[in-house]
Amino acid sequence: MSDIVNFDFDVNFPNRTIDFSYKNRSLFEWVYFFINKVENSTLYTTENYSKSYLEKLKSFGCVIPKISNDREGISPWWGNFDEYERKEKFISKINILKTLNGTNLIPDFVTDVRSQEKLDRVLKNQGSYFFREEYNFSGIGSCIYESGKFYNFKKGVIAPLLNVKQTFGVTVDLDNDTYFICTNTIGANGTFRGGHLVGVNSFSKYLNSREDSIKEEFKDIFAKLRACGAKGVIQFDSLIYDVDGKSHWYKIVEVNYRKTMGLLIKSLTEMFGEGEFVISTKPINGIQISPDNLKLKSYYIPKV
Repeated sequence: MSDIVNFDFDVNFPNRTIDFSYKNRSLFEWVYFFINKVENSTLYTTENYSKSYLEKLKSFGCVIPKISNDREGISPWWGNFDEYERKEKFISKINILKTLNGTNLIPDFVTDVRSQEKLDRVLKNQGSYFFREEYNFSGIGSCIYESGKFYNFKKGVIAPLLNVKQTFGVTVDLDNDTYFICTNTIGANGTFRGGHLVGVNSFSKYLNSREDSIKEEFKDIFAKLRACGAKGVIQFDSLIYDVDGKSHWYKIVEVNYRKTMGLLIKSLTEMFGEGEFVISTKPINGIQISPDNLKLKSYYIPKV
């Protein structure tokens, strides 16, 4: 059995398929080396990882898998389709509005877009809006819409454009409520550019709140997710935004029932200590963790 890093999981979740020709896989397939801890595993890939790169990974303490380009016996590693109906309630950015209705985990100003008529109606109201496609990831397909303009309809969700102070990814095991938090550095149109681990104490400062109070808030979030049918390990995006100088918590932006870059950040922190994960098109000072041949490179910058 070979693992495939199926970054197309979100896009192809509705039809439960794996796209072997997904063009963006090569950009971040290497995260497998840092997240996977299973000895004697096999990675399906068409990439040619150099001996020097694999030796460098080994020196970091990574588990080096066998490499195969045989499509027989492929296992979707980034995300799988087990318990499809349960996951569909949360992965779809439209369905989750219904799933979490009445929990106060998603603000009322977020609305679904299922038709051109609905989109046009929303954009009659003055202001700027942020749109996210129903099935996508890392900000792909997200864009800013301006009122009074015409945009071709795509299924998804839309909300007023917020003054975002910080976004976070929270990874939790709902079977025991263990969790960790990562900041998300966000680029243009919501694209992920890096982040670092933070404790609840640091998180609470964004809301000018006490640590014990925020811990109770997280317990409440986890309980509501379970009550709505979620279980096992999930990750949800969360953000803090400002209105007239006051911080507000948009508790659940979306739920990911798959692996995430948060797992990479946690693994890097365990390897190199506290620091910052950065994705960059330009060379920067830090530990380069991605292969040399990629135009979009990734680094870990340990805290001095």
